[in-house]
Amino acid sequence: PGQTVDSFQRSIDHLQRMGCHDIKAWPLMLLPGTKLNEQKEQWGMQEEDVGEFRIPVVTRSNSFDRTGWEAMGNLARSLTPTARLEQVA
Repeated sequence: PGQTVDSFQRSIDHLQRMGCHDIKAWPLMLLPGTKLNEQKEQWGMQEEDVGEFRIPVVTRSNSFDRTGWEAMGNLARSLTPTARLEQVA
């Protein structure tokens, strides 16, 4: 809760400054029975079914919209060696 594109980038930058170079980030999933799932209305979390398998993930909240979610996804993909190779090809 409260994640923004800027705070996501700052978290990545901090981890890299600390020497962590194997960083992976995944979309937020609200799992049944979890406290976060119970609080989804409080945080304005909205889900969409995405990807080949139509898995529900949070794509909007009080602190980011769909465009922000896409920007964070682009940042996350840029962290993986596979994504870097795909960008070069």
